[in-house]
Amino acid sequence: MLVMRVKALLRRVEMSQTTVPASKKARFADISLDDACHEVRVAGKVIDLTMTEYALLRCLLEASGSAVSRDTLLSKVWGIDAEVETRVTDETVRRVRRKLRNVGSTTAIKAVWGFGYKLEADS
Repeated sequence: MLVMRVKALLRRVEMSQTTVPASKKARFADISLDDACHEVRVAGKVIDLTMTEYALLRCLLEASGSAVSRDTLLSKVWGIDAEVETRVTDETVRRVRRKLRNVGSTTAIKAVWGFGYKLEADS
């Protein structure tokens, strides 16, 4: 447990020290993400996300509607090896879903049973 906390702290330091190219943008349905200003917009409205929520949404946006495994999310967002059993992904997805819903997004984060999550645009 202590090792996981230390790794998480080191990751946060790395995240705050890395520079992001100004042109890195992603888009899916009504969601647009801009790494240059660490900003997420839903239908033109800016929503506030934590660094972890932002990283999770970025992983899902990069998959362009394809499913992303829990193991991949744990690795890319938290830097946790897949052998650790954790529900941190589920809790973070729940928070991002709520924030998207609060601004009226037409995009949903859907669970892919036994695998992970994916973005789907409501028709």
